[in-house]
Amino acid sequence: MKLDDARQGVSRLAFDTAPIIYFVEANPTYDKLITSIFNRVAADELEGWTSVISLSEVLVQPMVSGRNDLLKRYRELLLDSANFHTLPIKSPREFSNR
Repeated sequence: MKLDDARQGVSRLAFDTAPIIYFVEANPTYDKLITSIFNRVAADELEGWTSVISLSEVLVQPMVSGRNDLLKRYRELLLDSANFHTLPIKSPREFSNR
């Protein structure tokens, strides 16, 4: 199945840490596929979602290696993008209060 076929009817997409890293750091193996998905988020064709856990995970290595450029790119994507949302983690009790 092709990506365009798989995303038919999809308006929101949750991202784990790895695809975020692949996109920001332009991983040569996945760059073409990942970039097309993130471009759809930027174009408001999809809403991107992740959690503060992914934010924490992507910031570790750039902080350790002193890569302020990557820190900035991750923060801009995950905290300042119009169509990408980073959610806090809620306790099970908070979910049951809905």
